Amino acid sequence: MKLKMSFVALLMLPMAVFASLADARLTDFPRQAGETDDAPRFRRAIDAAANGILEVPKGEYEIASPLVITNRCSLDMHPAAHLVATAEMDFLLTWDGNGDYHSLTVFEPNGKIYDNLGLFIRGGDVDGNGLASCLRIGNSHHFTLANITFHNGRKVGLEISRWNAGHLYELVANNIYCKCDMKGLAGNVGIDVAVSDCHLTDVVVVDYTVGVRVRGSSNRLTRCHVWGGTVPPPSMDIRTWSSFYGENKRKKWSFLYGPKSTKPTWTDADERNLLAKGVPEMLVNSIAFDIQGSANTIDGCYADTAEIGYNVNASVIITHSGFYNNPMMGLRKSTAIAHRKGKLVVEACDFNGGADCEKLYEGSGRDFIWRTSVARGGANMAAEAEAYASDSFKNDICLPSTLWMLSDTQNDIFVQPFIKRWRPYDDFVRFDMNPKAGTFMRRLNHVASIDSPAEGAVVDVSLVNGDAFDVLKRQRVTLRVGEKGVGSTDVYAQILGDSFTHGQFFRKALLESGAVPKLHLVGLLKCGEGQYNEGRGGWTLNSYFNVPKREMQSYHGYMQPAEGRYWGARAFWKMAWKCVRKTQPKGFEPTYSCSRFDDFVDRFDERTGVLLKPQIGDVQFDNEANTMVRWDGAAWKPVDEKSLGWHFDYGKYLGMWNLKAPQFLFVMLGLNDFRGNLNADFTQWGERIRTVKESYQKACPDGKFVIAIPCSTCGSIDNAAGDFTPRQNAAMWRFRNWLIQTFDRREAEGYYLLDAGIATDNDHGFMSAKGPVTAPHAEYKGTETLSVQTGNPHPYPNYPSMGNPFAAFIQYYRAK
Repeated sequence: MKLKMSFVALLMLPMAVFASLADARLTDFPRQAGETDDAPRFRRAIDAAANGILEVPKGEYEIASPLVITNRCSLDMHPAAHLVATAEMDFLLTWDGNGDYHSLTVFEPNGKIYDNLGLFIRGGDVDGNGLASCLRIGNSHHFTLANITFHNGRKVGLEISRWNAGHLYELVANNIYCKCDMKGLAGNVGIDVAVSDCHLTDVVVVDYTVGVRVRGSSNRLTRCHVWGGTVPPPSMDIRTWSSFYGENKRKKWSFLYGPKSTKPTWTDADERNLLAKGVPEMLVNSIAFDIQGSANTIDGCYADTAEIGYNVNASVIITHSGFYNNPMMGLRKSTAIAHRKGKLVVEACDFNGGADCEKLYEGSGRDFIWRTSVARGGANMAAEAEAYASDSFKNDICLPSTLWMLSDTQNDIFVQPFIKRWRPYDDFVRFDMNPKAGTFMRRLNHVASIDSPAEGAVVDVSLVNGDAFDVLKRQRVTLRVGEKGVGSTDVYAQILGDSFTHGQFFRKALLESGAVPKLHLVGLLKCGEGQYNEGRGGWTLNSYFNVPKREMQSYHGYMQPAEGRYWGARAFWKMAWKCVRKTQPKGFEPTYSCSRFDDFVDRFDERTGVLLKPQIGDVQFDNEANTMVRWDGAAWKPVDEKSLGWHFDYGKYLGMWNLKAPQFLFVMLGLNDFRGNLNADFTQWGERIRTVKESYQKACPDGKFVIAIPCSTCGSIDNAAGDFTPRQNAAMWRFRNWLIQTFDRREAEGYYLLDAGIATDNDHGFMSAKGPVTAPHAEYKGTETLSVQTGNPHPYPNYPSMGNPFAAFIQYYRAK
């Protein structure tokens, strides 16, 4: 009996010894009179444990002001010690070594070497409560973080950073759990590693928009699992979403929960119902692993349900890792790897697309090594994996899931816009369609045409290898057909774009053919009696996020101050009046940028450009004084431009110009943005198009927001202008592919994708030159000529065909 009791005492000894290591205990520091939260007592306890250990027992601790540790105090917290923010602040808890950690060696004030490498925070639950980020660590040559949870960080769960020009390396983090379980935190980051040489092991991040972001270099991530979907879509509360998910899961995978003979009961109606709910909040623009620093290693990690699994912006190795998209979360666009730049090695990985829409890889394919890895599911992930496993180059094709066609019209599907053709043409495209669903008018090597499209017909498009005649990739597209000439009610639409829109590519299809009866185009630039558009030559999407202030800079009304309305530059409206009067200087400009505002210039004084009937808060740019001015009810007063709080405001634009709210907003931009950049990053473009969509839908809740895929063909290499069109084509194919991967199948979120570029004939869709440039050689006396493109890459002969999908879309959705 004595022996047994001694053994029990021996087992208990480590706990007693461990407990005795604390230099201070929070229990010895109760709240004092007048204190309404626990932050002050924490500070007193931290002060008492300088370069020691503070023990924090189980309990609920309200923190109303930031806790900052600068005395090298370590925290040993009970797993149920819950520190929760009760007021707004940057970080609930900051640990700052507060020494000169830039140096190789740290010294005490007395000159003695300080080399305590055992500093730590372990245990506890740091809860930002949507009011604060959770924990920030900096300034240490080694630090241990273990067994801790970070809930609801407003911007960040855990930040390992150099926020105050500090320095940290060799942080070791183990058993870290980051989770959001409340709404309203979209855009935050679970773990942000801005330093180098750190090791993160056994980490789980749930429902942070970005799971793990690594900005430093030479870090090691091992067995990190990032997933999302528990925070519901905007239309549902958490409990309802949780029950809805459970019901759908049982339907989808009923055979897992019942007898083996049970068949899934999931139907098309269930799928539509799921997608109608919208995407869970934290999955919108989500990235599981965002790798921005170089020489990092991702080992044994799992990207589980995100728009992008691994976003690679620098050289990285991904090994023994996985990817999956849970179809029950309703995310219908997901890319396993988005390779922006750097050398990427993927080895011994397993990627799985669960919703039949996922893409394995997005990138140029350069500096990409795929070894002994497998992929399946998705849109065609197995074929992608097979292509990347080969040393030989493989072409690619990209088409949206839906093509819009007009009834009783020749609808062309040209091959060159959608085939990746950066190497010699040794691959081919084949079109197939069930004869019961319709027939092709023509089916040639470079184009397929359908003049009697059938609603819901499916066209199979196959990329066939020119050597072995294997099918490298197959895509299925569904035809949606708008009935030509049907409709007795007024319909309103707007087209926002560049020179294609300014040049009225849509004129025949929308205004002259009778395909869209009673159509009213909305905008400021006149393109017919009572018809307008919003197209400006040479403009990018970014141009519509700039505030127009120059004389020759075309006014647009989308960028508005937080208060009041912006009416543009006075010098511009003076010139617009001259264009109306035809007294402007002769030449391409100012006519191109300042004309066609005929029906709106009368709001401004013809001599000065001043707004004639201002309201309090109205703003103009005074070019003579080179400043913004605001009407205060009696006079125009100078105002600081930066103080006005500019933002994209579609509703204010409609209201100030008395424009009818369009039922359809088509945006066709991108050619000027990206045709000169083969390695463009599309992130900002995507963020801004989302801003446009949200602003439009706020003003027009029932409207359809349509992204039109622009031309990915810029014509033949034989052109009088000397444009290097093959390179431009390659750059635009990348953009086209990104648009499809990013916005296709997102109708439930309010995005519609329309392929305008598909109707462009790269060989014969552009203007042909005449004269000596077309002669085969200097002394040639025959009649044959060379086909040489002239002018800038505008497919003027193809404009009527490019307008057909727009007409089809309007006719499909308009009230009949």
